[in-house]
Amino acid sequence: LRLVPMGLFGAFIGVFADRVPRRSALLAVLFIHAAAVAMIVIADAFGDLQVWQAAVVCFLGGVGWATDHPVRRLLMGQAVGARRMGTATSLDVMGSNASRMAGPALGGVLLATLGPGAAFALALLLYVAAIATASRLRVGTIAEPRRATGVLPELRE
Repeated sequence: LRLVPMGLFGAFIGVFADRVPRRSALLAVLFIHAAAVAMIVIADAFGDLQVWQAAVVCFLGGVGWATDHPVRRLLMGQAVGARRMGTATSLDVMGSNASRMAGPALGGVLLATLGPGAAFALALLLYVAAIATASRLRVGTIAEPRRATGVLPELRE
């Protein structure tokens, strides 16, 4: 479910990422993630957590993932400039790979010892931290000038 949105929407989201204020797009995605994860934490707290709810969160996570890639890369370029983009991308990839190793291990420990609510509560805490960090960005606050072409012609190009 996490990979489906990338296949369905990835190319379109990339085109739209060029048309909106990037910081706003990043914040919107982070808020959607935080809200979805908060629903899981609340459902677990009331003893009503069901598999379909986790599936919805996975799908929304996939939409966020498909959106995050183009938006974050464009924001990085604006923040560091073309000359330092290679270093910034390397650090981004390093952080992403480190989280892919540590995240499932930590999530698994929390899941096994404290239950799914604790694992999702940690994710919620990290989303709140990401929202706070993204809110302080000084780049990506203005949309690019409107293009004369539509989304489909630009996608084809």
